[in-house]
Amino acid sequence: MDVRTINTRQRILTGLIRTLSKRKLSECRTIDIIQQAEISKKTFYNYFRNKEDFIHQVEEDILTNLKSSLRRDRQILTSTHHATAQEIVHLAGSAFDETLKYCDEHKDELAVLLSNNGDINLYHAIVNLANEEFVARAPYLFGITPAKMKESFLYHFFQTLYVDEIINLLIFWLNHRDTMSVDNVKYLAGLIQTKSTMQLMKSLAD
Repeated sequence: MDVRTINTRQRILTGLIRTLSKRKLSECRTIDIIQQAEISKKTFYNYFRNKEDFIHQVEEDILTNLKSSLRRDRQILTSTHHATAQEIVHLAGSAFDETLKYCDEHKDELAVLLSNNGDINLYHAIVNLANEEFVARAPYLFGITPAKMKESFLYHFFQTLYVDEIINLLIFWLNHRDTMSVDNVKYLAGLIQTKSTMQLMKSLAD
């Protein structure tokens, strides 16, 4: 991809971010993105068929890069077996390094696309990706094989709780990224993986 294409795509992405900061995706028109990007219609249509085509490519890039980042981060766990709670807290400092780095570099588009104005389909796709990652990491962290996890609805229930907490932490960070650092996210990720909500609330109150 040449420099001109990269710059044009970034301008269109900026146009999307500006548009979604004001209105819902369902109300967003292709012309709105073009105007906010401050480019001509011809320039936009040289690269994309319409709004849906552009957003699809943006989201495909996001999902591909998140999957790749999570896979690289998972390598830190390959020598871990039946991790203790303290080890999980410690591992949280490095087991999401690449993923959080990517999210930090693309926080503006992630924030709007995962906001109430954004695309619920992307949210569900990220949840599915997180569930796949949980299953891949479970043998290292908890000593539970994917086959065993399918045996009981209880495993699936706790998997859902775990994934929801991690996704909610990511979205919370994206909405508070001016005051919340990546190190804060790592610290909280370690806590929510090892402590109940009641324990966390009590520790804050102490």
